[in-house]
Amino acid sequence: MTVLRFSAARDGALGNALAPWKLFGETTPAVLEGDARKGVRLDQIYRQTGGLAFADQPIFRDDSRLAAHFDAIPDSALGDPDGPVVIFVHGFMFEVRRKLKARLESDNPHRRLFHFEEPGSQSDEHDTRMTPWLARALCPNGMGDVSQARGLAVCFGYASYGETVSDESPGMLDFLDSVIDFVNPLGRPTNFYALAYIDAMIAGHALAAVLVHLARRLKAVGRGHQRIDIISHSLGTRTVLKAIEALALRYPAPDKVLEQVGKVILLAGACLWEQAGKALDRIDQADPEQRPEFFNILSRADEVVRILGSRASLRVAREEAGLEVNDVDRAAALLQGAGLLGREGKPPQKFYPSADSAYSDWVDIDLHSDAVKSWGFMHGLELDGDRPFLQGDHWVHFTHRPNWELYRRILDGGSGWTARELAASVG
Repeated sequence: MTVLRFSAARDGALGNALAPWKLFGETTPAVLEGDARKGVRLDQIYRQTGGLAFADQPIFRDDSRLAAHFDAIPDSALGDPDGPVVIFVHGFMFEVRRKLKARLESDNPHRRLFHFEEPGSQSDEHDTRMTPWLARALCPNGMGDVSQARGLAVCFGYASYGETVSDESPGMLDFLDSVIDFVNPLGRPTNFYALAYIDAMIAGHALAAVLVHLARRLKAVGRGHQRIDIISHSLGTRTVLKAIEALALRYPAPDKVLEQVGKVILLAGACLWEQAGKALDRIDQADPEQRPEFFNILSRADEVVRILGSRASLRVAREEAGLEVNDVDRAAALLQGAGLLGREGKPPQKFYPSADSAYSDWVDIDLHSDAVKSWGFMHGLELDGDRPFLQGDHWVHFTHRPNWELYRRILDGGSGWTARELAASVG
């Protein structure tokens, strides 16, 4: 198999919230495991605006730097034509612009997650969260090296601290501050999670462009109908759903990339209902011949989405969705949290009102549910979504090795493993 890597971040020093966003690629293998700015600078990333249609943004055009970067990739680097094509997207609190560090010390997703190196015992894996995503998803038994993996892995990293740190990671006070969604007199959020939620959206535009040019490059080698699957975790689900919304807004561009997106596995989703619903609404309005399938893997024991994710970004989520936010909404969110994928599951239909019915190519799988665990046992799956208090319910989706057998079966597909079929059997 082969691995392609991309990183999205502001093209400036860490903490510089005014620098423009850029997409970075690599021509030297693994260079993005260190500072993204040592990779090749590609196009600037623009966030969604009313006057700048997605199809007209430079990064989407065939004469863009990103297009040239893909054109320079040898056919042999596009992976086995009979293997899967999977895009990987991480979550909150990763930085792609630091000096290269040891894997255990790094918060660069290309070092920490997008690799094949085993972290030790299952207990070590829970503690270090250094799960080798590429091995777990693409090796036949979830363990192995690049020679044993199948297909093409596209690793997408982005700066997900909300551009609020330089050399230091946020402390406990930063987390406590994020639970209360304040803004400054100019209306800018003050908590670093809400800022990261915005940045995850901006990164989603870059991911959409990567999907467009990846699909174009596959088409050039006779693989235009090959399915592109996606696995994301936490805040990365916000990035992925923004990317899919962008593809739906472009549809039906000549490439029709939206139809090529196949299975979308959302782990511990920190995307709020407002944004998930907007993506589903756009898909329905686009009315593609083939729609993405969503496999929403959640755990109702997840403290991070329950305490932080459901409270810290309600204002920016509502504003982006064109909804008003009043004091009653903020008080309710502070007391009980707002709806999001990793806790409540699929958004109610009122969040995608263009649709005539609920999005049917969607399944919620609660790893904490006894019924789901019993269903998994009948299929030879040892599923788990619960860890001791404050010891990692939010990460157990990927640190618990047997959970990946479920994800591999979803990717492999076959009878009984579509989103609709699973919704009928698991639900």
